[in-house]
Amino acid sequence: MKKTGQRLCSLTLALTLCLGLCISVSAKQAAIQYNTEPTSIGGISQLKEKYSSLYVGEDSSAWASAWLRDKAGNTLSAGSLGVEARLYNKDGELCASTGMRYNTKPASFVSAVTTVSSEGYCSFGHIRTIYFKDFDSFRVENDKRLTAGDDFTYLPESNSYKFPDKLLAVLKENENGYPVNSLGETYGSALLVGYNDNYTMPPVLLSAVGSNGVHGYVREADLSPYLATRKDAVAYMSKLEKNRILPLYDRDGNVIGTFVLDGSFTSGTTTKELESAQAAAAAKPGAQTSQSVKLPTAKVELAKLAKRSQDNCPYQRNSKGETYGSSAAVGNVGYAPAWVTVVSTDGDQGVVQAKDFFLAKPGVLPVYDLEGKVIGEFLIEEFVPPSEYKPGMSMEEVKALVKDG
Repeated sequence: MKKTGQRLCSLTLALTLCLGLCISVSAKQAAIQYNTEPTSIGGISQLKEKYSSLYVGEDSSAWASAWLRDKAGNTLSAGSLGVEARLYNKDGELCASTGMRYNTKPASFVSAVTTVSSEGYCSFGHIRTIYFKDFDSFRVENDKRLTAGDDFTYLPESNSYKFPDKLLAVLKENENGYPVNSLGETYGSALLVGYNDNYTMPPVLLSAVGSNGVHGYVREADLSPYLATRKDAVAYMSKLEKNRILPLYDRDGNVIGTFVLDGSFTSGTTTKELESAQAAAAAKPGAQTSQSVKLPTAKVELAKLAKRSQDNCPYQRNSKGETYGSSAAVGNVGYAPAWVTVVSTDGDQGVVQAKDFFLAKPGVLPVYDLEGKVIGEFLIEEFVPPSEYKPGMSMEEVKALVKDG
């Protein structure tokens, strides 16, 4: 009877181990990966490849990853490569982000993975990169969005996206682009970027779900602060850990809570290291470490977060707190100011509303001083290409034609 009991116990243990193994394998295999083909960016002297993925576990939890590498495998200097993984829910709200992170030592690739969210639905990889080896200035790039559902898909025939019902309702209410708050700042879901010509850039305030499930907005400037040089990028990384708690705002810019940047970041120089990073991304991350972060609650602490957030914005502000700056900076900063600096037809320096400037058709826009007084007009003329223009010409060839003509 004793031997029978031992055999039964051994059989039970074997079955338990086998069942445990099956559960483990099943859980691992159930993490479905949705991904795009790598997209190449850059010029002849330096070609890079960007890539993003969305992972969904058997419990419907999700996480996102993104990576960027030099396509030729060249090792680039510290601060040359920046990557951020973002995860959104079905309402288009940001629910997890690693924040923009850069290589602090020479590397040929960088990779970022968000923490797990039960609301995860759509992945969006973002990158900042030095476009050419000898050009120390960053260029902003966004990767394709990836979804686990059929109601958020890219439609090649219309060059647009199909959205969940809540975002469709938002689009119907705001056909001409993002609404603006009292400071002229755009706000709304960053997933609407690319829907049409009225949604070409991300809003200043992104819809997000912050700590403790509070719904509000985070600033694009906090997720990916503007950095001018490689040296600035390396310096930013040294401060990131203690600055990863961001303020959560209402649509008018009042602090109502916090949002924590979280996830993992890897950089390396070899194909083996890259493959290891991709394998790590496919493995389900641990519990969200932001839960262990001591969140500020006192008004003075939140005020310090808001002050740091304001300092992250590279644009200047007028006496009302509205931002203004050059349109030429938008490509590097990643989002537009509320006002764009221009010169009126009379030669006076002033500003025009950004939402009118970037969407304007040929015509006249009123020019204001920094206090909102009309001081002149800004003429937008219809561009007529030179007669020698041919489709497929490079930008340098077009510039030469305009100069000669």
